[in-house]
Amino acid sequence: MKLMILLTLLFKTAVCDDVLEVMVLTGQSNSLGIIKDDESNEVEKKFIDKNIYFYWENRNSKSKIVSTSNDKISHLQIQKFNDGSDQANYGLEMSCFRELYTKGMTNLMLIKVSRGGGKNYFWLKGSKDSHMYDAVVRSVHQACRTLDKESISYRLTGLLYLQGESDGPSCKYAGERAKKLMDNLRVDLPNSSKLKMFIGGIAGKGKYREMTRKEHEDIANKNLDIFYINTSDLLIDGIYKDKLHFNNDSKNEIGKRFAKVILNATDR
Repeated sequence: MKLMILLTLLFKTAVCDDVLEVMVLTGQSNSLGIIKDDESNEVEKKFIDKNIYFYWENRNSKSKIVSTSNDKISHLQIQKFNDGSDQANYGLEMSCFRELYTKGMTNLMLIKVSRGGGKNYFWLKGSKDSHMYDAVVRSVHQACRTLDKESISYRLTGLLYLQGESDGPSCKYAGERAKKLMDNLRVDLPNSSKLKMFIGGIAGKGKYREMTRKEHEDIANKNLDIFYINTSDLLIDGIYKDKLHFNNDSKNEIGKRFAKVILNATDR
């Protein structure tokens, strides 16, 4: 009964004939949204956040789950740690999904499954360690089961991916593995045959990271359903002192760039 009341409140603004557009955000720490250099782990709350549906499961760099929506569909917000501490994450999703909503995508849900660090084979189905691929599939199915129970029509339209700073030599597979991620999810997730992939340019310098960016941009150029979001202009002034993580202003800018590409690319 409590679940039914919650979902009635969450979806009270949806039009019956509308199809809920579900998007998935995954990747490593810049997808997760690391907060450093004494920046605030709070964001200004906006009224529309209550109308943007959100399910999340975030991990730290040791693959330990640290923050979740407790297997429930909630609404757009920063992701406080489950241990009750003041720690939190938020990434490009805040500005991206607010922008999508204000530009007309008002029947929208995000499923975020991100972690700190990690090689690209973590997202490769059937690899020696595919725990992030498995986590994405599990979380999406869990969220969609709730939608199914409430007879809410939905389709998976977007895969937002920001991963690769930790790839090292495996960066040479970054492009092909990104495509395999999209292809495999189209098979393993419900209502996802038209899923499109949006890849953000990673942070950091060095030959491996440069190659990762090139691999991601090249795979997007070769596939009509994959799009690359360039962030190279943010690599000097838009990152923390660690030279590896985008700061809050950059995260918000990247989110807006994602939104612009998504609005131009997603079937609606």
